[in-house]
Amino acid sequence: IKEKAHELIGRQDVKMLIDNVKEEHPAVVEELVPKILSLGEIQKVLSNLLREQISIRDMVTILEYLADNSRVTKDIELLTEYVRFALARTICRPLIDENRAITVVTLDPKVEEIIGANLQKSIQGTFPAIDPDTTGAILNSIKDVLQSVYFYENQPVFLVSPKIRPAFRKLIEMIYPNI
Repeated sequence: IKEKAHELIGRQDVKMLIDNVKEEHPAVVEELVPKILSLGEIQKVLSNLLREQISIRDMVTILEYLADNSRVTKDIELLTEYVRFALARTICRPLIDENRAITVVTLDPKVEEIIGANLQKSIQGTFPAIDPDTTGAILNSIKDVLQSVYFYENQPVFLVSPKIRPAFRKLIEMIYPNI
């Protein structure tokens, strides 16, 4: 269920979550829904978070950041990134090892540059339009790194620039959904 939660969350589920928040935090809900964002748009942001196994329990923070940032943009992918930023501690907490550190892998700047130079926007978000040979080389390099680096609780973390993060995620998620 956790792996497919992003497919299972529907508008009625989102309405129930928002109604629960409204009981104790009515101001944020009244400001956001439906004046700024629809239930469907909020559902898409929540689905994006769930796709990456990010907890949506802190609905107050999620809705507040959506209210703050949806005046500037209606881009669901960008709004999801703003919410991820707000949930940074929640996202990082399970990745911290016993030495209070997070083991990360960074991409070669050339790889980031290739991905950044080949971004294509569509209704479904931003995708890297990279040739198959380059994609294969990137995925093989990731496989090599995953075999040679110990990650805390076997949770691989790749640290990439915010500009390419969503596209990089889409590039690797079919083969490496747990990164």
